Amino acid sequence: MFSNFDYDVIIRSLPYLFYDGMTFTLALTAFATVGG
Repeated sequence: MFSNFDYDVIIRSLPYLFYDGMTFTLALTAFATVGG
């Protein structure tokens, strides 16, 4: 039960973490391109 709960939480939060990470990376790249 505990391992299933952990996997469920990870699977549910993965898209949000991926979206936030990609948004941050793209924003950082854009700022570096504009400012650099």
